[in-house]
Amino acid sequence: PDSQTLNHLLMLLFEERRIEFLQSQADVSEVIATLAEDFDAVAGFKGMSEGQLEAEVQPPPLTGIRSRYGLSGLAQYYLGLTKAAALGPSALTRALVFAMSFGGGHKSAASA
Repeated sequence: PDSQTLNHLLMLLFEERRIEFLQSQADVSEVIATLAEDFDAVAGFKGMSEGQLEAEVQPPPLTGIRSRYGLSGLAQYYLGLTKAAALGPSALTRALVFAMSFGGGHKSAASA
């Protein structure tokens, strides 16, 4: 699997959690319990079927300090891996996308 993508999704989840914990002023036991639940959820994604993962992709309503999007993004990652594995090696082709911001840099390049 693409470890860079997985790492970025985990970073997004942790940042989302950090903000939620600060806003709710969660105590240490609540933080630890939430992170343990997240760990179990991510470990569970690895063994889920395509149908189970599709159900997890829908972000649940926010209750307490539960994530709206972080775990959903990780479920989407594992859903993509599951679908790619079912299609075989041809599904693992890669694409490189270049983007150019329009603004000051674009004008400078045009002037040069």
